[in-house]
Amino acid sequence: VAGGATITGEQEFPTPRTRMMRLVLLASAFTGSAAAGCGRTQAQNFLLGPSGLTDNSLCAFPPVYYCNDPLATNYQSGPSEPNVDFIARAWVCTYGLVACKDPTADNYYALADVNDPAKCMYGGCTNPDASNYNPSANYHDGTCVYDKVGCTDPTAANYHSAFTISCQAVAPPPAIPSPNPPPPPPPPPVPSPPPQPPSTPPSLPPPSPPPPSPPPSPPPPYSPPPPQPPPFRPPSPLSPPPPSPPPPPPSPRPPPPNPSPPPPPPP
Repeated sequence: VAGGATITGEQEFPTPRTRMMRLVLLASAFTGSAAAGCGRTQAQNFLLGPSGLTDNSLCAFPPVYYCNDPLATNYQSGPSEPNVDFIARAWVCTYGLVACKDPTADNYYALADVNDPAKCMYGGCTNPDASNYNPSANYHDGTCVYDKVGCTDPTAANYHSAFTISCQAVAPPPAIPSPNPPPPPPPPPVPSPPPQPPSTPPSLPPPSPPPPSPPPSPPPPYSPPPPQPPPFRPPSPLSPPPPSPPPPPPSPRPPPPNPSPPPPPPP
């Protein structure tokens, strides 16, 4: 044991510090200048000096593995010792058995290292309607017992010893509600009022007669249209000139107005 740490018998690879110490000791042995050596028998370089003097600061030890998991039973926060290399490894950790250590539980385990009440299991009836309901049970184990309702009078013809509650002590079941009547038919639609005739507009006064038209004016005196000249034709060089047109006839005079008839003779 070196510094309270267990040295395993497995083959270990030397650390750089161990290799250095071995080289120093070998060089000192060849030169004969070493006056002291490592006096700890657990060291890999245990060797006494020529005069039996020891210097433990020269000792070299193999690496020591330790567990740094706080949940393990062999937890070490960080061991230290001169000239010893401590290396944390998870595979060296050991853990205690966590189980239920309550003797009244169904899963009681006496060899557990740590008691965990949350792991304890208690069987029983978990139905509140049963006569043996157990409020402390955390799982149903099928042991529920229910009362049987019937006639408990030994003198009755329907008596049976298996009945635990008399039917007289039990309230009758509620009556079956009558079915709801069908809803009444909807009322007939209200007839719409007949269409109203269009309202007669207020009578207006008759229109005033148009003003009398003036008497027609006499037609203008007849005047014949002026004669149209003949169409122009270019004179031929060989033909004689056309005769001059005759003078237009005189305009007819309008007839004299009719004299008014004479007055009738007196009677």
